[in-house]
Amino acid sequence: MSDTETRLAALERDLDDLRSREAIRDVLHRYCRGVDRLDAEVLKACYHDDAYDTHWFANGPAQPFAEWVVAEVLPHAHTTVHSLTNEIIEFAGDRAFVESHVHVLHEMAVPGQNPDKPYLHQLVECRYIDIFERREGIWKILYRHSLVDNTVEFEVPVYPVPLPEPAMGKRTKDDAVYAGFDLEKLRPEDIRMNFFAPFVERNSAEAQS
Repeated sequence: MSDTETRLAALERDLDDLRSREAIRDVLHRYCRGVDRLDAEVLKACYHDDAYDTHWFANGPAQPFAEWVVAEVLPHAHTTVHSLTNEIIEFAGDRAFVESHVHVLHEMAVPGQNPDKPYLHQLVECRYIDIFERREGIWKILYRHSLVDNTVEFEVPVYPVPLPEPAMGKRTKDDAVYAGFDLEKLRPEDIRMNFFAPFVERNSAEAQS
């Protein structure tokens, strides 16, 4: 093999490595979107058809897990936010061993509670330990093993800044992210407001009471 051929082969390996890493990260991030938007189809697309998921509150085949958790579990939360970082990806041919740190927020509205009362926030610091597999050029999760590193609960006061309904994220396909390149059609009228004024007013009232 010539020097040029050797270099080209090395570049191809590096390019395949980089493409694979980005494809795996894309799956990890889309998983978070699927969970937070209650989109079972997005969630299912992250797993191979024969994938297995270990979440401890539910262990079993991943495809029915995705449908079940979106329909029966997640709607009980007022909202959820899954943020994923620190992806470490190790390759072995068409398989990858992946560790990701995940910050999970569950905002729980207490049944029968006055809407002006605080929400209960559940914070879970966990990790997804995954085996990915590439089939026909597509990387997806073959086995997920979830681990919890820390949990905490606390009450959070209602956000004092009044936001219009379109500004709120939705757990349906009415969420702005589904507009795609039509996003500009959702552009509102021009407006300016003092973002901190409600905080100042609330703190002043509390100090005087």
